[in-house]
Amino acid sequence: MPQRVTTKTGDKGTTSLYSGERVCKSSSRVEAFGTIDEVNSWLGLIRASLKDEELKEMVLKIEEKMFVVGSELATISKHLDIIITTEDVKYLEDKIEYYKHHSNLINKFTIPGRSVMDGYFNIARTITRRAERRIIYFSQKENIIINKYLLMYVNRLSDLLYIVSRLDFDETE
Repeated sequence: MPQRVTTKTGDKGTTSLYSGERVCKSSSRVEAFGTIDEVNSWLGLIRASLKDEELKEMVLKIEEKMFVVGSELATISKHLDIIITTEDVKYLEDKIEYYKHHSNLINKFTIPGRSVMDGYFNIARTITRRAERRIIYFSQKENIIINKYLLMYVNRLSDLLYIVSRLDFDETE
């Protein structure tokens, strides 16, 4: 039997966290993981639009990790078996170094929109930057210690999206 989508439990302005606890939909926690969800939606659009298989595979791996980021942010009192680690951050750093050497626009100012893919990657980059700000705000407001690798991962992701947006998509689209 299919899972119900309409539970009606959020009709009064609250939502259920991964741990089962309910919080206000306007809470800084929900804003943080909601912005991560927004990033992941853009990453899905990017992946569906890419023709380059290597980039598609990378974006899919990042999408999967963004679910981990979201689950960490949506958890209060439940232990998680999977969290963002130093290896996840290193994966992004390695990709940054790799793609840095494949673009001749890294040190040049460019206006987003040289191509559709450039625009998509720049939208994802700016939403990722907003997600990072939301995570930091939530952490400070609620006096919650966030996994340092989660913060590093989100920061590196925006860097990677910046670097990849500078690629020549005429060759990969």
